[in-house]
Amino acid sequence: ISQVQARLTQFALNGGAEFEDTTSYQYKALKQTEAQVGVDGFADAKLTQYYVLYCIYFATNGVPNAITDADPRFVGITFPSWKRTDNWEETTVDPCDGWLGVKCDGEGRVSILDLFDNQVTGVFPHEIVLLSLDGPFATGGGNLFRLDLFKNEFAYNDGDSSWMTDLGSNMSK
Repeated sequence: ISQVQARLTQFALNGGAEFEDTTSYQYKALKQTEAQVGVDGFADAKLTQYYVLYCIYFATNGVPNAITDADPRFVGITFPSWKRTDNWEETTVDPCDGWLGVKCDGEGRVSILDLFDNQVTGVFPHEIVLLSLDGPFATGGGNLFRLDLFKNEFAYNDGDSSWMTDLGSNMSK
């Protein structure tokens, strides 16, 4: 396994088992994180920040779910992806420096994720909890106090929003 994978395994919600399925969004997020220029020099907080954001990207960008499967508008069409992906596919741009919808605090921790009306689909990933400031899964990469997914008609939580209780004290205000 790569050095990046070894470092991320300690934060992975399933202990690294999620990296074994090469079709999983977590595996895709791992590979995209590994592709970042300078990744071997990233602190763990920055490494997990990239990983979480890529989990969100690969879990919700052009991915069908129970809602879209039941909607006749999706039959026979190319499945839609995000409306905008500004810098999410780059390997040289820090998330805090211009990724669409990502805002960071003065210490470089993700504090706002605003994907308002961006055609988010799929099942929103539980890895978001790794961006909490003080939740049980906090990694130091986040200070999340706002998550905006409004007007994403086809976003889905698979009937499980239990992760919301692990987003820390900033999200309960």
